[in-house]
Amino acid sequence: MKKLIAFLLALVMILVLVACGTKEATPVETPVETPKETPTEKEGAPVEEAPEEVAPAEKQSLRIAVLVGSSEDKAADSPYLAWVKRAYDNWELKDQVELEIEEVYGSSSDFLTKMQLEISAENTCPDIFWEDSFQLTADVAAGYVADISQYLNEWEAWNDGTVIEAMKTQVTVGNGVYGIPSTTDARGLIYNKTVLIEAGVLESYEDEWQPANWQELLDTLYAIKENTDAVPFWTCMSAGEGEGTSMHNFETWFYATGEQLMYNDDGNWNLDGQAWEDTATVLSTIVNDGLTMPTAELLDAKPSAYAFEYMQNNNMGVILHNTSNCSRFGPDGKSTLVEGDYTEVLGLAAMPTQNGDGAKYSTMSGGLCWSVPALSDNQELAAQFLMHMMSAENYLPFIV
Repeated sequence: MKKLIAFLLALVMILVLVACGTKEATPVETPVETPKETPTEKEGAPVEEAPEEVAPAEKQSLRIAVLVGSSEDKAADSPYLAWVKRAYDNWELKDQVELEIEEVYGSSSDFLTKMQLEISAENTCPDIFWEDSFQLTADVAAGYVADISQYLNEWEAWNDGTVIEAMKTQVTVGNGVYGIPSTTDARGLIYNKTVLIEAGVLESYEDEWQPANWQELLDTLYAIKENTDAVPFWTCMSAGEGEGTSMHNFETWFYATGEQLMYNDDGNWNLDGQAWEDTATVLSTIVNDGLTMPTAELLDAKPSAYAFEYMQNNNMGVILHNTSNCSRFGPDGKSTLVEGDYTEVLGLAAMPTQNGDGAKYSTMSGGLCWSVPALSDNQELAAQFLMHMMSAENYLPFIV
C-alpha cells in the first residue's frame, strides 16, 4: 500500500513539472504610433526633395617669383612687387585664383642662381618668373622655358603694334615666344654738371658735354681729379655686379672699338682682336690712375650703392651705366639729389667710340621679361595673368 502511495505522489510531481515547462508565455504588444500625414504626401501631391548642398569651387593656385630687393626691408620700395599686387587686385579672375608671391631678396645674380634651381625641378618650379633677356636663350636651350606664342597670338596688344617689334625680338627664340617683355634700356654716360663746372670742363648748367672719343673722356676724368674732390668715374667692375660688369662696362667699351665679340660669318669668337687689349688698357688706366672709387668700394658686392651716394651728393663726375638711372636722382627717386634739380644738374651723353669714327657712339641694350617655366602645370593661366599685368591700367604706373 505504501509503495502505491509513493508511486502516485511521484507521478503527480512529474505531471506538475511537465505542465510548468510547457506553459506558453503571453506576448506583450508594443503600441506603434501612426505617422501623421504631411501635406506633400496627400494623395496626388508631388513629393519635394531637399536641394543638395554644392561645395564652393576650390581656387586655382598660381605662383610668381619676383626679385624685390637686396633685403626684406626693401620690399616696400619694390616697383615689381607693387606691379604684381596691383594687377592681382584688379584681376577679374581674382576670386577664382589664389596668387602666391615668392619674394626673393638679393642681387640679380642671386635671383638668377635661385631661378636656375627652381625652374629645373617640378616641386620648386613657380608658374611665372622674372627673366633677364640675356639669360633667356640659354634657358630655352636647356628646356626650362615654355613657348607661350599660342596664347599671345590671341592677345590684341601683341598684334596691333602696342608691343613694339624690337622688344618682341628679346623674347623670341627660333619660331617660339618665351616671355612677355616688360622693359628695355641702354647704356650711356650720366654726368654731374656741378662737378664738371668745378673741374673747368663746362661753364654753366646750360652747357652740354659730349666727348668725341675715349681720349676726350679720359681728359675730362683727369680734370675732375685734378680740380675737384669728386670721384671722376664709375662703372661696374666687381664680380658681385655680374651681368653689369660684362654689359655696362666691358662690352660697351669693347664694341666701341668697332670689333665684334663673335664673327657673324662663321659664329666663332673673336679671341685675338686688338679690341681685347685696347679695352683692358683703358680700364687699367682708369683704375691705376685713380680715376674711380677706392678699391674697397669698387670691388664691394654692391659698389653701385657707393657710386649713387657720391652722385646724390654731387661728388661723382661721370657714371657709365643704365641710362634709366637718371630718374633715381629725382624727387621721387631712391637717391634724390641733396642739392639742385636733377633735370638741371645731371646730363646724359652717349658713350663715344674709341677714335670717334664709324658709328661714333656705342651702347648696349638688354631688357627684362616675364616667362613661364616649361614644368608649370598652369601655363595658360600664367599667360592670362601676364597679359593682364601688361594692360595699360597696370603697366603704366610701373613704368612711370
